[in-house]
Amino acid sequence: MPDVINLLLVDDEARNLDALEAILADPGYHLLRATNAETALRLLLEHQVAAIVLDIKMPEVSGVELAAMIKGTRKFREIPILFLTAYLVEDHDVLAGYGAGAVDYLTKPVKPQILRHKIAVFAELFRKTRALAELNETLEQRVEERTAALAAAGRQKDQFLATLAHELRNPLAPLRTGLDILLGMPEPTPRVSRTLGAMNRQLDHMVRLIDDLLDVARISRGMLELKKDLIDLGEVIESAVELAGPILTQRQQTVARQITGPALSNVDRTRVCQIIGNLVNNAAKYSATGSEIRVELAVEDTNAIVRVTDTGAGIPPDQIERVFDM
Repeated sequence: MPDVINLLLVDDEARNLDALEAILADPGYHLLRATNAETALRLLLEHQVAAIVLDIKMPEVSGVELAAMIKGTRKFREIPILFLTAYLVEDHDVLAGYGAGAVDYLTKPVKPQILRHKIAVFAELFRKTRALAELNETLEQRVEERTAALAAAGRQKDQFLATLAHELRNPLAPLRTGLDILLGMPEPTPRVSRTLGAMNRQLDHMVRLIDDLLDVARISRGMLELKKDLIDLGEVIESAVELAGPILTQRQQTVARQITGPALSNVDRTRVCQIIGNLVNNAAKYSATGSEIRVELAVEDTNAIVRVTDTGAGIPPDQIERVFDM
């Protein structure tokens, strides 16, 4: 059985209300009676109404005036109103009724089948509208819950990355100290020298990886601060290439630089160096052993352009836009 919905019947004569109740008697309807505007408005405040059957000719407050009051209230303005009248309706009365919010007219005596059919349409529209509103509310709640869960997971991830980077960084300090002592020892054998060089490069690599983890955590939490200064990008390129020195040496690769004059820019030196260094590292990683990597710096209008070119396989077209995604 469908859920019960409320219908408001408004007529100043009780016998007319009795007739309407007889016509609309249905297990799916709860019929509310009102003989005046005051009672009708009170019932509207107390109940959610699917439709209103309203007598147009009532003493004190007419049906048209009551309809205007109902439609003037935001909470009730979507409720369909069906006017009933016992006399011939003139054109100006019809316009006044529609202007007040009526959706249809019926004349008395009412034909039961027509009234039941019209009310059934209003009732079905009300049920579907209410079901849609409930579905939207459920979906909004689910979206809010999922958003909150994702935000919590993001915070946990950021905290994990920060903690992981911190815990990984602590053991590196004594390793760096010990390695510096070994590197400072006089006249190591060639084998020891090569081993110490490899250890130093790998330690530098580990430090960069941990720094990247920390940067990811800071960026996700909006805590990465940029310290901008007026710098020469040519000098930054030299520093970036130097940072990539271990992998370039390992893969016997060279870097050809083409720098056309000084290019001063107000940027964070460390971050720009990190970006260019990562590009050179990637170029070295995905290019053949013994190949050449080109780094160019050019000034075009008010823009400084840095290009890193290699002979590797390249990035698939569908991944180009995601190169700088975290």
